[in-house]
Amino acid sequence: MLQQEDHTSTYPILLVGEHQLFNEALKALIKQIFTKSNITIQSNFINAHKELSQQPYKYLIIELLPGSIDSGQMIRLYRNQFPELIIIVISSIDELRTIQNLLDMGINCFLPKSSTVEQFKVALINTINGNKFISDEFSTQILNTMLNRKTIPL
Repeated sequence: MLQQEDHTSTYPILLVGEHQLFNEALKALIKQIFTKSNITIQSNFINAHKELSQQPYKYLIIELLPGSIDSGQMIRLYRNQFPELIIIVISSIDELRTIQNLLDMGINCFLPKSSTVEQFKVALINTINGNKFISDEFSTQILNTMLNRKTIPL
């Protein structure tokens, strides 16, 4: 197993969220898990995009709010312009279709805000190792949805 500090000691982490309390709490949590991490906080997608354009990041952690109009467009932009970026979405959204759309846009991980610290840690480690991660709460439902999709012959 990889040592925790090895995951993010070289690459900074960019947090994007409108709620300062949530951002600071998440930053403190990440610092407990990855003590050598360098974390930058941006309050909106536009500033986050400017930041990503100025220096490389390994992780982009987004607090996605219900009804966030620009989120899908910005996630697609991030994925296209920064293909190596690990995108983690944390949200109170629980609509399966929205979560599936986010995964289809290229996010690496979806975690509900109700996740435990341990789930967050597992998500960070899984994504740094090149895997996608979805909380147990949604993974079975998404897998069933994917298996039940009908394919149309060409």
